[in-house]
Amino acid sequence: GSMLKLCMKPIEERSVRRAERLFEILQLLRRVRTPITADTIARELEVSKRSVYRDMAALLALRVPIRG
Repeated sequence: GSMLKLCMKPIEERSVRRAERLFEILQLLRRVRTPITADTIARELEVSKRSVYRDMAALLALRVPIRG
């Protein structure tokens, strides 16, 4: 039989990527003056809408003041 090899990036690298994305979301939200959709953020950052929702939840958990 063949073996599947799971190839994952190190946790540190994933954490850095996520931290960068959280910062990018904050920058994007500061730039716009009207509400912006998760779809728009996902397209802008080239991630899934699900990632955007997870990232927004993380920002809210950190008490980042986000309205909407």
